[in-house]
Amino acid sequence: MEAYEHQLLEGLRAFLQCGPAALELTDRADWERLWRLARQQKVLPMAADALCPPMRAAGADDAMLRAVRQEAVRDMSAQIRRFSAFTGLYEAFLAAGCTRLLVEGAVCRAVYPKPDLRVSADEDLLVRPEELPRMCAVLRERGWEIRGGDGDQVTACLDPGTGAYVELHRMLFPAGDPSYGPMNAFFSHAFDEKIQVQVEGRNYWTLSAQMHLLYLILHACKHFLHSGVGIRQVCDICLCACAWGDTVDWTALQAQLRRVRAEIFAANLLDIGRRFLGFDAYPRQAEQWLEACAAQLDCGALLEDLLAAGIYGSSS
Repeated sequence: MEAYEHQLLEGLRAFLQCGPAALELTDRADWERLWRLARQQKVLPMAADALCPPMRAAGADDAMLRAVRQEAVRDMSAQIRRFSAFTGLYEAFLAAGCTRLLVEGAVCRAVYPKPDLRVSADEDLLVRPEELPRMCAVLRERGWEIRGGDGDQVTACLDPGTGAYVELHRMLFPAGDPSYGPMNAFFSHAFDEKIQVQVEGRNYWTLSAQMHLLYLILHACKHFLHSGVGIRQVCDICLCACAWGDTVDWTALQAQLRRVRAEIFAANLLDIGRRFLGFDAYPRQAEQWLEACAAQLDCGALLEDLLAAGIYGSSS
C-alpha cells in the first residue's frame, strides 16, 4: 500500500472514531495524491475534516488547505440542498399515500458522527410496483424529470433545480440476472417488516436492521463483481454493523450470505474495518463470526482493489 493511501485510511479512521489523526506524509505531491484519491472515493469532506486541522498545525501549505476545505464545503452544501429537495419529495409521496422504503444513503449517513460530511450521489427508495404511476404523477407535479421506463428495475428521477437524484426501485437487484436476481428473495417481506428511523429530525420508513445490513453487504458484493466498490461502502457497513448489530441475528445473516457465497467477502470487509478503520469492538456475535473465519481473513488484496477501483469502478 502506498503511503498516501495509508494516510487516507488514517484520516477516515480518525473521522469515524472521533479521534485525532496522525500525520505520516511530508511531501506535497503525496498530499495531492491523497486528495485525488479522496475525490475518487467520494470521501473528501470526511478526510478533510480529520486531516486539515493537524496539517495546519504542522505548517502545511495554506493555499492547498484552503482549496481542499472549500471543495469539502461545496460538497457538503450540495449534499444539504439535494437532501432538502428529496425530503420534500418524500413527504409528497407520503401525502399521496405511496409506500416507500428509504434504502442506504441517508439511513447510513444517520449513523455517522457528522452525517452531512458523508455525501451521497443519490437517494434510493424501494417502492411497490403498482404505486409507481401515482409516484410518477407526484414527480411531474413537482417538476422532477423522470428517466427510465416501466419495464426497468429502476425509475430514476432528477430535480433540475438542485441536482437531487432519486432512484425508485421495484426490486433491489435485477430480476433477470442469474448472479444477482436470486438475492431478491431475501427481501420479499421488506414491506411487512419495515421500521422507522430518524434522519435529521424526520422519520423515514426503511428496511429492518437485519435486511438493511444484508442489503448493504450484497450491494457491495454486486458492485465488487460488476465493476468495483470503494472504501465508503466499507465505512457504511462497519458503522451500521456496530450501530444495529445487537438487533441482528448474525447466525441467520451468515447463513444468508453463505447461500450466495458472500460470507467470506463480508467477513473481510469487516476485517478491513477492524484493521484499518478503528472498529475494534463489533457486537459479540459478529466478533465470534470473525474468529470462526480467522483462517480465511486476508483483506490486504481486497483493500488494494477497493482503493484502486474507486466508487463503482469509476477511477480506472
